[in-house]
Amino acid sequence: MRDETESRRYRQFRLINAAGEEYDLCDLSHAFYSPDGLGFKRDISSVRVGSAYVQVESNLSQQTIRGEMRFRSYELYSTFKEFISAGGLILKYQPKGFTAWYYRDVEVERLDKSEIDRAAHRLICAIDFLCFSQWYEPANAKRTLDLTGENTVFPLVFPWVFSDAEKNELLLVNDRVNHAPCKITICGPCVNPAWVLKQDGETVMTGAMTLSIAAGEKLVIDANIGGMGITKITTAGAEVDVYQYSNFNTARFVWAPPGESRLKFTHSTTAALDVTVEVRQVSDTV
Repeated sequence: MRDETESRRYRQFRLINAAGEEYDLCDLSHAFYSPDGLGFKRDISSVRVGSAYVQVESNLSQQTIRGEMRFRSYELYSTFKEFISAGGLILKYQPKGFTAWYYRDVEVERLDKSEIDRAAHRLICAIDFLCFSQWYEPANAKRTLDLTGENTVFPLVFPWVFSDAEKNELLLVNDRVNHAPCKITICGPCVNPAWVLKQDGETVMTGAMTLSIAAGEKLVIDANIGGMGITKITTAGAEVDVYQYSNFNTARFVWAPPGESRLKFTHSTTAALDVTVEVRQVSDTV
């Protein structure tokens, strides 16, 4: 029991599946123990130059977080197996002394099963989480951008984006050293939207689409690797790939650079644009 109490005291782990359900990995009846692989590894290529070496390439390796699940009963094992079978798993991690939660896209690559250990009175199962992303902090920001001359600004839902910029701009703040992928959602009505990301007055990237989004529909431009694409969501909730309506002379996908940058929107009418920006501040390790 002391080991279980210590497990919960020093860190917290939770798991979210594709159905939006959350599973507490520190519950004493079904806990995740001995986590390993929370850091990072790089694949580095180098060439020899005389008696020294010069780095020519460096890439993050795909990580596997390993540990063991301890279940008090076979029924709890089966419940966990059903939970992870929904797929689309996100591992949440809160280190000791932190108030923030960090997230990582994962899938269960391995889950062992044997008999209940007589000494521990637990079913001890080795588990491997294969990672598909770096650690990230999800952030939501929403603002209605008024293009009519009347400055109508709705309250922000997350302090990542501020309204001290022009009325058709969002000020993005990225506190990490890595570029942060953005997911932009524009609610209709909207005609031929375009956007420009600037930092220190210099244009970082541009994006543009040639299409109309009706009232009740949404346009989603997602730069996250796992879901990268440009999609229209209809009023019925159907997802339609509209990548072909891109202006291919523009980059379209937004990665917020470290520090402050400004994301400016326009479209072919003067109607207000209802824009939500989700930003992932990514880190190699936390």
